[in-house]
Amino acid sequence: MTRIIMLAAALAVLAASQASAQCRCTSQLQAHLRGSNSDRARQTGAAAENRQEQTERIIAAIRAGAGQTSAYIQRQGALIEKVSDASDLNQAIGRREDMRAGAEGGRYDPAVSNCLGYGSAAVMARGPTEAGPGEPPLPPTGADTQNEARNYARCAGGNSEVCEGTGAVVNGIIDDRDQLRNVGGVFDPTSDLRVLLQQPTAGAGTGADPDELGEAIWRLHQNIVDPVPAPPVTRAEAELPAGRAEIARRQSESARRSAAATLLGWIQTRSAAHLPLGDWARRTAPDGYPYPIDDRISVRQYYDVAVAASWRDPDWQAALPGMAPEAVMREVAAQLALGNDLALLQFELDLHRAAVDAVIASALLDQE
Repeated sequence: MTRIIMLAAALAVLAASQASAQCRCTSQLQAHLRGSNSDRARQTGAAAENRQEQTERIIAAIRAGAGQTSAYIQRQGALIEKVSDASDLNQAIGRREDMRAGAEGGRYDPAVSNCLGYGSAAVMARGPTEAGPGEPPLPPTGADTQNEARNYARCAGGNSEVCEGTGAVVNGIIDDRDQLRNVGGVFDPTSDLRVLLQQPTAGAGTGADPDELGEAIWRLHQNIVDPVPAPPVTRAEAELPAGRAEIARRQSESARRSAAATLLGWIQTRSAAHLPLGDWARRTAPDGYPYPIDDRISVRQYYDVAVAASWRDPDWQAALPGMAPEAVMREVAAQLALGNDLALLQFELDLHRAAVDAVIASALLDQE
């Protein structure tokens, strides 16, 4: 029994000692666990701070690199722009130098015809103009002379020579010959076609009075077309069959004479000093131009000066080979236009000649 009690006591002591030992181990484990948790928390915080710091460094590095790259791109763009501007400037300078070289070589020089003022002169050469205040009257045209001739044959217009008879007509022819001698630079302009044909502008350089020159040309016209017209048929004669037949015959004769009168009138109109182009003609005509030039010139002299200043001018011939191709083409165009204008005048003259030929043919038919 005693052994049992002692055994129980021993067991109790052993259990107590084991329990005590167990309590001491638990506190150590708890302390170790707390230490481990604290270490992990510190390590975790340090790792998180390290990651955050590294992230911020990476972002800062990226930002710095991006800024540097942007600045480089901007500098590169500015450099490219400067290079482009310099290239454009060089190209512009090159083009300007090419244009200057072309200009110095005559590439852009105007045609010689333009320098001579053909265009502005052509505007004034379209037809007769009115005389300005204080200027002498313009010489008559061919139509004026034809009208005066018809009035003369009918005793109208203040001249009654035809109605007074053949003697009065003859005296008028002789008186005009004597009174109009040397008018227009011709000894007898009433019987000499040179007053219209010897120079482009009739009477130029002679100081002839336009009225006297017109009267001389009218008498020349009259002496050629119908020198001694028959007196008009009276009213009493016109009531008789013979008188009416005479009127019809004179109508036919007047129609045929009008062809010659119109052709002479065409020449007179284009030889009359109607165009206020004297300054242009004197400036344009080449050295040695053979005809006098007054303040007003004729259509014929306008064309004569234009042609003399080109084909007949040695300076024009010398300048043409040295002109640029473009200038030559402009010159060719101006000369072609001038040639077309002259061709039109030739066409008009051919029409008048055709009318004269028709009249001649009809007169020949009457003789068969």
